[in-house]
Amino acid sequence: MKILLEQITQKRNELKTDNYVITWNELITMYKDNTLNISPQFQRMFRWSIEQQSVFIESILLGIPIPPIFLFEEKDSTKTVIDGLQRVSTVIKFFSNESTPSQKKVDSNDVAVPPVLTRGRIIESLEGQTPMSLPVELIRAIKYSRIPVIELERDTNEEVRYEVFIRLNRQGTDLTDQELRNCAVRLASNEFADSLIELANDPIVNEALKFSPKMRSGMYVEELILRSLAMAYDVKSYEGSLTDFLDKFMLKATNRKELLPSGWKDRILIMFKLVSETIGSKAFKRNGVFSPGLFEIVSVGAFLKLNQKNIRLLQPAWKELIDSKELSDCIGSGSNAKAKVLKRYNLAIGLLS
Repeated sequence: MKILLEQITQKRNELKTDNYVITWNELITMYKDNTLNISPQFQRMFRWSIEQQSVFIESILLGIPIPPIFLFEEKDSTKTVIDGLQRVSTVIKFFSNESTPSQKKVDSNDVAVPPVLTRGRIIESLEGQTPMSLPVELIRAIKYSRIPVIELERDTNEEVRYEVFIRLNRQGTDLTDQELRNCAVRLASNEFADSLIELANDPIVNEALKFSPKMRSGMYVEELILRSLAMAYDVKSYEGSLTDFLDKFMLKATNRKELLPSGWKDRILIMFKLVSETIGSKAFKRNGVFSPGLFEIVSVGAFLKLNQKNIRLLQPAWKELIDSKELSDCIGSGSNAKAKVLKRYNLAIGLLS
């Protein structure tokens, strides 16, 4: 019990916050002055429909209480939105003619084009309204409405920041797990996340996987590459939840460059190229269907051990694996159980032995 209390106290001390209240007008000004940051990667996830945006503007006008937004204080004293993106973006978008100067314009899915409101759930006459048509007293009512802010201070531990972002946004958005990791880890650094995106869009990877646009959506290819790296270099940390395992590895690989070997990106591409040339598009499929478990075994085994000298062993090893009881025992139902994950890792290590 003493250890439990000490751990909780330690982690609480790593989370340093400041609570205050601010007006929407102040946030708009901060955005215009480049002191309020919305990550381009995170901004692309702005997915509220015009109807949802209209209902939120209606809520402000009606004085309905609004949940707090979460900001993070950067080292240069600017603030980054880590939760509340939909609400912040809705208001910035509504006033975009004044809040988004020409040099800051982004694609129209984000905040550059002011919306034309639809009818509200309560105020039907909102339909067709814009900032130019609303009475000035209503414009002021929106701008000077106050919202609570919870700010993570700049010396908050990076692991805590990442965890806060993941937890807040996993509960409140329709983003995939990898989309969340991609946004959250940028609170620490962009390099590793950008590398995953670069690899996922490489023609060599696309040729090997031959995924449809639907399969590629939600950063699924990025997650598969992350999964291979995590299994190859950190499988000992696996505790039973694939989501938690990948969450933690994403931050580890971002903060600890020594975790991955020099030239790991080139090795990933070589792996996909050799597997594709040797086995073809069926390399990661079982019974004609893509199998994440099979992908894990083949990609990890090939990534760690495949080279020009033993490439001749790959196809016969794959043929032996594909119909084996050992493969059946560690994929399918319950495949993320720790025992099955370790079995897949052992099969990967032995694939080219």
